Amino acid sequence: MAKADTTRITVLENGFTIVTDSVPHVETMSAGVYVGVGAKNEVPENNGISHFLEHLMFKGTKTRTARGMIEELEADGLGVNAYTSKEITTYHLTGLKESLGKSIEVLADMVQRSQFPQNELDSEREVVKQEIARSRDNPTRQMFDQLLRQAYPDQPYGRTVLGPEANIDALPRQAFFDYVKENYTAENMVLAVSGNVDHDEVVALAKKHFDELPQGKPAPAKVPEYVGGYEKTEGPIEQAHFAIGMKSVGRNHPDYYAHILAAQILGGGMSSRLFEEVREKRGLVYTTSASYTGNDESGMIYTYGGTKETQLAEMVPVMTREITRLSEDATQAELDKVRKRLMTSLAGAQEAMEDRRESVGKDVLREGRVVPMDELKAKLDAVTVEDIKRVAADWRRNAPTVSGYGKVSKMPGYDEIKGMLPPPSPPAMRADRMYSLAGIRPDAAQDDIDISSLIKRQLKPANRDGQHAPRKKFGMG
Repeated sequence: MAKADTTRITVLENGFTIVTDSVPHVETMSAGVYVGVGAKNEVPENNGISHFLEHLMFKGTKTRTARGMIEELEADGLGVNAYTSKEITTYHLTGLKESLGKSIEVLADMVQRSQFPQNELDSEREVVKQEIARSRDNPTRQMFDQLLRQAYPDQPYGRTVLGPEANIDALPRQAFFDYVKENYTAENMVLAVSGNVDHDEVVALAKKHFDELPQGKPAPAKVPEYVGGYEKTEGPIEQAHFAIGMKSVGRNHPDYYAHILAAQILGGGMSSRLFEEVREKRGLVYTTSASYTGNDESGMIYTYGGTKETQLAEMVPVMTREITRLSEDATQAELDKVRKRLMTSLAGAQEAMEDRRESVGKDVLREGRVVPMDELKAKLDAVTVEDIKRVAADWRRNAPTVSGYGKVSKMPGYDEIKGMLPPPSPPAMRADRMYSLAGIRPDAAQDDIDISSLIKRQLKPANRDGQHAPRKKFGMG
C-alpha cells in the first residue's frame, strides 16, 4: 500500500493505464506490466494457456531472440521475472533507476511483438510439463488443488493455473496469438513503476513504446460460485496433509477485512489458536495455519494441518472445535494483536520497490485507483470483536470443503466432519424489533409481554391495507 501523495495515474488515449509510485531517496526502480487475465478466463480445453503464454513471452520478439533478450536485460543489471495467477499475469523487471528506459522498452516489446517460434514453443512445452510434474511432487500443492476443485467444481477457479499436460501438448501456435489479441488489450493492462522515477518520463516512454496494443476489453469472467465437497487421495509420502475450507466473501464485500482478521486470530501466527491448541498443547502437527484465498466476488477461509496418519483422526476435531469456538469467545486482545501484526507487515512492504510496485499495479488493475494506506488502516480499525464472532459463525452456514492428501486412510468422512461444524443458530431477534413487527410501540413494551403471542400475530393473514384480518373458518365465504 502506498501513500496517496506518492502516486500518480495517467490513462492514455488508447485506454492503457500508467501508475507510478515515486520514492526519491532510493537508487532503484521496479517496473511491471499487469494483465487482467489468468485461469479465470480459461475453458477446460485451453486451461493452462495463460501460464504457458507467460513462459513464451520470453522466447523472442520480431527484433530480439530469446537468449538475446535475457542477455540484454541481465547485462543492464535487471532482475527478470513473471507470474500467472487465477486473475492476473505479470511481467516485471527490477534494477537501477538508470534502467527505466530499457525496462519499459523491453516489456513493451514482449507483450506486443512476441512471435512464439515453433521450436521455442515445442521446447517450452517440456519445461511447463516439468513444472506440472514438480507440482505433483508437492503434497501441500496437491491438497490445495483438490480443495479448490471441490470448492468450485467445473469452474475456472476450481482448475489449476498450470493446466493438464494434455492441454500443454495440444495447444497450437495460433492459439497464443489469438489469446494475446483477445486479452492483452490496452484497457486490460497496467504499467506500474515504483522507485526513483519521474511520472512524466514514464508516461512519455509508455506513449512511445506501447503503441501497438489492440483495443477493447475481454468479456468478464464468470463469477465463481462456492459449492463445497470432499476429496482425499492416498499419496506415497509420510504425512497426512489436511485442509478444511469454508465459504467466505470476496475482496469487494464490506466484511472482507473482518474475515481476514478472523483467519489471523484462528491460525495466523505462533500465538494463534490453532498453533496453541493443535501444535503446542498436543504436538499433533509441525505446521498449522488458517488463510484466505479469493477474488473480488468470492472467497474461502481454509485451515491446514500436516500430521501423522495415526494422529489425523485426533487432529480434525481439535481443528473444528477451534473454528467453532472463535465465533463464541474471540477477544479484543486477540483482535488488537492481529490488527497490529497486519499493519506491521504492510508497513514493512513499503521498504521494497518490488512490493510497492506490486501493490499499486494490482490496485489500479482491479479498482482503477491506488488504495491509500490510511484507508486500509481505517477499514482494519473499524472491525470489532462482534464482527469477528459474526463472520466466524458465518463460515459454518455453508457446506465445508474438505481435502486430504498423503497418508489419509484414517481421515474422517465428509458427514462426520460436517457434524463437527454445525451451522450456528439463527441470530436472535431483538425484542424491540419483535415489538415493531407486532405493531407495538417500544416504549409501551413490558418485560412480561409473551413474545410467543407477538410471533403468532405475525402468522395471521393481513388484508390489503396491512391490517391483520380475522381468520375465516374453513369452507365459509
